[in-house]
Amino acid sequence: MSYENEPLPTQEWEFVAQGERTATQDTAVYRVRKLPSDRLLQDRMPWCVTLAWRFIPMHHTRLPSPAESAQMNLLEDVLLGTLEPLGQARLLVVATSIYLREWWWYTRDPIEMLAMLNSSLTHYPAFPIKIFQMEDPRWQKVKALLGKAG
Repeated sequence: MSYENEPLPTQEWEFVAQGERTATQDTAVYRVRKLPSDRLLQDRMPWCVTLAWRFIPMHHTRLPSPAESAQMNLLEDVLLGTLEPLGQARLLVVATSIYLREWWWYTRDPIEMLAMLNSSLTHYPAFPIKIFQMEDPRWQKVKALLGKAG
């Protein structure tokens, strides 16, 4: 499957925002992709698969070390180059907080996506990620972050 009707916005991000620190949550930085105008794409990709990478932050920046950040970027680049061109999934959000980076992928089939993910990463050392999935047919998780209605 490919995006014949919707060109891939490979590095088009709607915003990069820093969330406020509260009593219950630390500051987070969000990169959010522009949402496609085609609502049919949402219908074709009703699953949110989140990859979560816990890290120990550097004290002065509260971010991952340069070496760990490079590994995170490698993971993102490999998956962007594998999953999106085939229409398997679309990365919409990258969120980084004090101990955690998450990638929010939307996919048509989480089982197929995870099979492709595993296949694409076989030539790399294991990445310390946990994977979660949830049905989100209207992409409410992303829209809530953007403050957009349904």
